[in-house]
Amino acid sequence: MKLFGSTIRPEDVDRLVPDLHKLAGIRQFREENGAGAGMRVIRVESGGGLSVEILPDRALDIGQAWCDGVPFGWTGPIGAARPAHLNGNQPLSGLMSICGFDHIRQPEEDGRPFPKHGNITLQPAELRLAAPVETERGTVLRVEADMRLFDLRHGGMKIRRRIDIPLGGQSLHQHDEVEVFGHPQPVMAMYHINFGWPLAGPDSVLTLDGADISGAALAR
Repeated sequence: MKLFGSTIRPEDVDRLVPDLHKLAGIRQFREENGAGAGMRVIRVESGGGLSVEILPDRALDIGQAWCDGVPFGWTGPIGAARPAHLNGNQPLSGLMSICGFDHIRQPEEDGRPFPKHGNITLQPAELRLAAPVETERGTVLRVEADMRLFDLRHGGMKIRRRIDIPLGGQSLHQHDEVEVFGHPQPVMAMYHINFGWPLAGPDSVLTLDGADISGAALAR
């Protein structure tokens, strides 16, 4: 594996670094000040230059992220706030917010009120795992949790989310499973990616299949 620019055999890790978690791994804490006071945060350090903050009180959304020390998620004026401090028209700070699974896009009344982008991102996660896991591809730093939505007349949904970050890597893999219970209902999801400065700025160019889509996707 590659850690901090050096190639290390897995069997040598314990000899070179008695406590790898001091350099890479998973750390849990709570914010103590401002709009995010009391909010749980899981910080994952890959040991390969990728650092990610995961937000259990926002359905395991991805907060800020850094690659080689450079942040690339978007941070709003009030930062990563607890859901209790948000209303339906405030943007959510962070690299990725999940929208759904009962509704996406603008607030709507359709037999019951739906907030902007649905209810899931306001749900606290029930944490199942936050630890290194051995897989066929090597060691990954895994965070896994369940979230539930329920309405007495319309039934509910259980969402299981798993986030894997390879030890020594610079990638993130997310897997979501949705189980509908009580009554049949459609499942809607939108993964809302928000890039921030310095990745997204006045001189940034975003292309898709070779076409420049900067004007449609980047605020200038």
